[in-house]
Amino acid sequence: MDEHERWVSDQEDEIERKLRLGQNMELFPEVLDAVETEPFRERRWRQLMLALYRSGRTLESLRQFQRLRTLLGEVGRHPSAETEELVRAILQQRSELDWTGPESIAY
Repeated sequence: MDEHERWVSDQEDEIERKLRLGQNMELFPEVLDAVETEPFRERRWRQLMLALYRSGRTLESLRQFQRLRTLLGEVGRHPSAETEELVRAILQQRSELDWTGPESIAY
């Protein structure tokens, strides 16, 4: 893993930590900027969708998935199974997505 990849991975881990602490809406600008900076990193998209969903912005969360799917389609790719599973969980409003404390599931 090169230095840039390590930095990006560390940044994603930090966002994950903040999601586990319940900092959902506060993270929106940071995660949106991260997505715009490196749009092909699906983990960032999942973090963005989860932060929006947990902030009561389900429709906007699903719109972000549409953006990702369009972007990936332009280069002949499809969203990962992990991303598709998050979208299903959002559509079904599964309780596992709700923030319940520092041990909450994050995608």
